[in-house]
Amino acid sequence: MADQTLNNGRHDGSAEAWPRYRRTLCSYYLPTKGPRSQWEAIHLRTPSNSEISGISTVQDTDSNSTVPWSPIRTDANSDSLGPGLFVPSDEGDESGEDDESDEDTEYYPSTSLPVIFVSIADNYDCIVTVSSECETTKFRVSEKVLSVSSPVLRNLITEAKTRTSGAVDPIEADDNESSESENSDFNTSLTLEGDPSAFKIVFQVIHFQGDGEQLKNIEFKVFTQIVWLCEKYGLHKALRKWTRFWRKKYEPHALEPGYENWLYIADALKKTKHVEKLSTLLGRDCGIFPAGRSPEGPGQGRFFSRNGQVVDASLWPPMTFCKILRIPLSGYQGLGMVE
Repeated sequence: MADQTLNNGRHDGSAEAWPRYRRTLCSYYLPTKGPRSQWEAIHLRTPSNSEISGISTVQDTDSNSTVPWSPIRTDANSDSLGPGLFVPSDEGDESGEDDESDEDTEYYPSTSLPVIFVSIADNYDCIVTVSSECETTKFRVSEKVLSVSSPVLRNLITEAKTRTSGAVDPIEADDNESSESENSDFNTSLTLEGDPSAFKIVFQVIHFQGDGEQLKNIEFKVFTQIVWLCEKYGLHKALRKWTRFWRKKYEPHALEPGYENWLYIADALKKTKHVEKLSTLLGRDCGIFPAGRSPEGPGQGRFFSRNGQVVDASLWPPMTFCKILRIPLSGYQGLGMVE
């Protein structure tokens, strides 16, 4: 009918063809409800507390609030659909009028990372929180085992007990097992820095847990992070058996691409094998950045590259790093010079 109206107007040359066409279209979309359409009634409601509880995620007060993750989008991770997700409410009349209740007219964004709980000790009395860019991991461990394994951790536990009488495990609110609740009343809470995968291996070793074959086959990058934890938290003695095993396993690969952090591991474990050869190789394989464009900052024109990949040198000992920089380049051929 609308097309016929428009066509008739075109044929008779009437100037009112387009207004008639618009009025005809509008007649098909007259609202059938009150002052608000059905779409508005659904999408402009704020959620009730009961509805929010159905979609909320585990809240972690220890995590970094600047890196949000939630099905409820916030400004930090919003898309073209808008910064928030609104859920239709049970309250309110059929016409879609907003409910004026103080309790159910709030906006509920979530800014916490997903939380993963890893049980290392059955009768745990300490919660260790480790955060990464995408998740927060909470390890249930033995306070006594940590204290015996590391003087640094022992001091941190003492300080934590001085600050507070104990932190309740966040899972207690969602766990109905009485034994779990009783065990989490006076847990010591620690927040540590490091790689969660490396921490898991460390905690399994010092608690005499974990699968032996899996421990033997950890990746080189995890081994590197474990050595870093040993340095930072004084765990060398507790993990000596395993760090010796991993060192001997990866020692034959030290000169291969991808194992450049052998320079760091050898320094941390007080070893010298392959250090000179690897340093020489890296010194000769350096590339050149134009002035002011080096990843190391202004004035640093060289970078480390192997097989076309820039190598991370952040863990290398400063003296070794400087020594490598003084090694003359082997030539321009095959160095991937950047112009």
